[in-house]
Amino acid sequence: EQLGGAKSTLIDFYRLGGSNNELSIAVDALGDVELYVGDQLATVSGLDTNLLDGSIHHIALSWESTGGNWALFVDGELAQQGAGLNSGNALSSSAFLSLGQNINSAGQGDSASAFHGSLYDVRLWDEARTETEISYGFQQKLDSGGGLPASLIANWQMDGFNVSNDVVDIVSNNNLTVENALGT
Repeated sequence: EQLGGAKSTLIDFYRLGGSNNELSIAVDALGDVELYVGDQLATVSGLDTNLLDGSIHHIALSWESTGGNWALFVDGELAQQGAGLNSGNALSSSAFLSLGQNINSAGQGDSASAFHGSLYDVRLWDEARTETEISYGFQQKLDSGGGLPASLIANWQMDGFNVSNDVVDIVSNNNLTVENALGT
């Protein structure tokens, strides 16, 4: 992966007229991970794995609203955890999803934080995943024909484009449309 600027956004949920960072995961130029939940920031630094080494890495975030407990996993292993991150608040159901780019308050992409690399598999769950679940599932490709976990909301596998060049969601047909791609 290459960084486009000071930080490289992997995933961003944003809501206009409210918190711009419902949930955001970005990697900065030092390889530290910035987690935003409801505009509250947790920075994960000193990782054992160099996320900027040019290799493929798996990043997973588990967060629950009751106590704001969060855990960041890198390559299936717990990297760091904490509590109190946007504790007691829920994410908006009207948030928009952007992969590879941060969205600013006007709803426009911020090219300075664009991710230059490849995303292979993005999964959303309606529950906080456990360390065991993340460790077991990080190299497993899910198959809609084999029965999907009930708590899985969406799974975009970037090798699954349809005839409209949308990224197919194998769970609920919430396909992603490529609207803006920055050149590398």
